Amino acid sequence: KIKKIVSTDYVLSSIPLPNLVNMITLMDGDNPKNLPPYIAAAASKLKSLTQICVNMVVHISAFSIRTGPAPDWFYIYDNDIHPARVSFPQRLCSNHGTLELAKEDDWVAIQAEIFRDKSIDKDFDPNTLAKETVTQLSKLLSFDPSEEFCQYDVIVNDRSYVVSDLDRAEAAGIIIKWLEGYNIYPIGTFGQWKYMWSDVAYFSGKKAAEKVFNLMCPPADQSDNKPSKSNKENQSD
Repeated sequence: KIKKIVSTDYVLSSIPLPNLVNMITLMDGDNPKNLPPYIAAAASKLKSLTQICVNMVVHISAFSIRTGPAPDWFYIYDNDIHPARVSFPQRLCSNHGTLELAKEDDWVAIQAEIFRDKSIDKDFDPNTLAKETVTQLSKLLSFDPSEEFCQYDVIVNDRSYVVSDLDRAEAAGIIIKWLEGYNIYPIGTFGQWKYMWSDVAYFSGKKAAEKVFNLMCPPADQSDNKPSKSNKENQSD
């Protein structure tokens, strides 16, 4: 990794708040010092879900039922089934919207998303979850899960959705206020540590950038451009 030290007046950060807090080293002269205990305590209260993505391709011939429109995605509300959301990426890039219109040599892309709270589920194994998910979806979607017809891999994203529990708003607010005291402005879902639609996340960055721009280049005082009373008098003369 290449590390470069640069001096800044202002920072806009989309780094997840707990990660950002852990990256900061305060200095007392030439000596590092610990973070304020209340900041460390607030950071420890911020939680997020780990996302396990199981990405599958299933040969069209593996499906025993191929009637009806293929959905873009659907949700599963069953504690006995691992994935919470299942989507069909091929629906976004293909001109066929139903399985019965697919060609005989087609492969169908399926993505299953599993979410786990590491503070509760500490010992889950992504590969085991993935294998069991393929079996579960083969029953739901009626396809043959054998390797000849189905291939998959698994991707783990350590942080996905922010957990909106009772501690989130207060803890995030404490950290954000402290960071802004050092001219660090958190932005986006992970910076503000709250659920946002993508457009809201974008505008949080835009708003912060405008705030920093105004701090760096404050608008000229309009009164400076107005003629003084003496000037007015001279002009009237």
